[in-house]
Amino acid sequence: MRNYSYTVLFFLIMTAIGCTDLEEEPKADVLAPGFFVSLSSLESSVGGVYKRIINYSNPWETAMSATRFRAAFCAADDYTSKAGSNKANWVDADVFAFRATPLSGNMGINNWNLPWAGILQANWVIEPGGEYVASLTGDDAVAGRAMLAEARVWRAWCYFYLVRMFGPVPIIETTDYDPDIDLDVQSEQVASVYNFIERDLRYAADNGWESVPNDKQSRITKEAAQAFMAEFALTRAGWPLKQTNYYDTALLYADAVINSGKYALYPDFYELFDQLNEDNSEYIWQLNFCIDGCAGNGGSVFSQKGSKAAPFGGFEDLFLEKTFANSFPAGPRKMRSVVSTYLAEVSGDTVRLTFSVDHAFMSKFWGDSYDSTALASTLPQDSFSPIDWPMIRLAEVYLVAAEAQAMASGTPNAQSYEYVNAIRRRGAGLDLGTPDARVDLPTGLSAVDFQDEILAERGWELLGEMQRWFDLTRLEKVAEVTARRDPSELELINPPPVPGSGLEIGDPYYYLKPIDDIVLNPNIETVNPEVLTFN
Repeated sequence: MRNYSYTVLFFLIMTAIGCTDLEEEPKADVLAPGFFVSLSSLESSVGGVYKRIINYSNPWETAMSATRFRAAFCAADDYTSKAGSNKANWVDADVFAFRATPLSGNMGINNWNLPWAGILQANWVIEPGGEYVASLTGDDAVAGRAMLAEARVWRAWCYFYLVRMFGPVPIIETTDYDPDIDLDVQSEQVASVYNFIERDLRYAADNGWESVPNDKQSRITKEAAQAFMAEFALTRAGWPLKQTNYYDTALLYADAVINSGKYALYPDFYELFDQLNEDNSEYIWQLNFCIDGCAGNGGSVFSQKGSKAAPFGGFEDLFLEKTFANSFPAGPRKMRSVVSTYLAEVSGDTVRLTFSVDHAFMSKFWGDSYDSTALASTLPQDSFSPIDWPMIRLAEVYLVAAEAQAMASGTPNAQSYEYVNAIRRRGAGLDLGTPDARVDLPTGLSAVDFQDEILAERGWELLGEMQRWFDLTRLEKVAEVTARRDPSELELINPPPVPGSGLEIGDPYYYLKPIDDIVLNPNIETVNPEVLTFN
C-alpha cells in the first residue's frame, strides 16, 4: 500500500493503455482527478485498471502474470518447488513457512502490493466516474454503469484475494486517501470486507454489459459478474464465516449464468486450451496477457519459463506434487494438463525420459509451444504461449451450482449430478450428454460426500486457475490433503493442524502481512471490532 500516492495514481490513469481491445491511448479529455467529460475518457480509465493489475508490459514486477504471484498457491497440494537456488518464495509457501514468517521481497510485492494497486486504481474510476455517470441518461447511462461495473468487479476481485490470503485488511473506497500520509488506517473484520465485496458484485451483476463482441471477451459482462458472485457466495458459506445461507445465493447466481443460454461446455477439453479456440463458448471472462505478441516476458504465468521443465528451456520454479499428479484421472484432460516425460535423442536413438526434478509439470497453458510427439530440443525454448487466461469458465459455474444445490437442500438432485458428470465425461474423452457408468458419480451420495467429489473435480478441472488453495481453505481440507503428501516432497515446517484438534494457534490459513507495511503503519494489525455494512 505504501507505494501508491495521489500523483502516481493519477499518472497511471492518464498514461494507462487498456487491456485487450480497450482504447490504446488515453483520451485527452480526462481533465483531472474526479472529472470525466465523455464516455471515452471513462473507458480509458477503466482500461487503466485492467492494465494495472495484469501489467503485461513488466510481468516480473507487480503483475498477475508474475510467476511469484502464483508462488503463494504452492501451499495447496497441487504445486511444489525445489529447495535452493532462487526458489525460496515457492518453497516458503509449499512448506507452510508463511504461517510464521511475514511476506517480503517479491512475494510481498506481488501478493500484497498488487491487489492494493488495483484497488486504488479502481477507486479513481468508481468515485469520480460515479459522479459523472449519474449525470447521464439513456444509453449513455447504461454504458457508463457497465464501465463502472467493470471497475467494481476488479476492486472486488482484489479485495477477495486479499481477505482470503491475509484475513482482516483495511477498506479503502475513496480517492481521498494517501498511503504515505494516512498512516492511522486499521483493518476491518473479514465479515466487513465480505460485505464490501458483495456490494460491488451485486452492482456489477445488475449493471454489467449485456454482451461484448467476440474479440473483446476480456471485458467484464453481467454474466461474468454473476459467475463471480456465485463463486464468492460459495466461499462465504464456508470457512471462515460459514454463513451457509449463502449456498442459496451461490445457486441463484450460478443458475442465472447457466440459464442465460449464452455459454456451453466446449466438448473437447484438449482443444479447449488451444489458442485457436480462445473465443469459445465456455469462457465467461478471460484475460489476454499478450497484446503485441509474447516475446520477452509476455504471456500468462503458466505459459512462462517458470512453470516449464529444463528440457523445454524452463526455470522449473513450479511443478506438480506427486500425489496430486498421480490422482489425475486418465483421459484428454490429463493429457492436456500434465506432462511427466519428454522425448530426447540419446546416442542416435529417440527415447522418452523423465524430468530431473522427478515431478510432472502442468502443460495446460503451454499451447503451441509444447508437442508431446516432438523432441524437446526442437520445441521453442524462449517463447511463451499467447493463450488467453480463463478467469471464469462455465465448467466452474456448473461445479458451483452443483455444490451449492446439494449443500443448500441437503442432497444432490439429478441436475447437480449431471453438471458434475458432464465435466467428468469430457475429462475422459467421452460424450458430454451420454451417461457412462465408468466415470459418472454413483447416485445416493450424501451432500457432504458429493461436496468432496466436487472438491476433487475442481482440483483437476481448474488446475492452474487460482482455485485450489482457496477451495481447501474454505472447506478446511488443508490438513487432510497434506496428510497424503508424498514423503519424498520437501519437509513441512509449520503445517496447519487438523480443524478442531485444539492445536490451532491464530488463523491457520492466513499469510502474515509484509513486515515493511506493519512498520510503516502498525495500525493495520488492529482490527475494528465493529462489523460494517454497505448499502
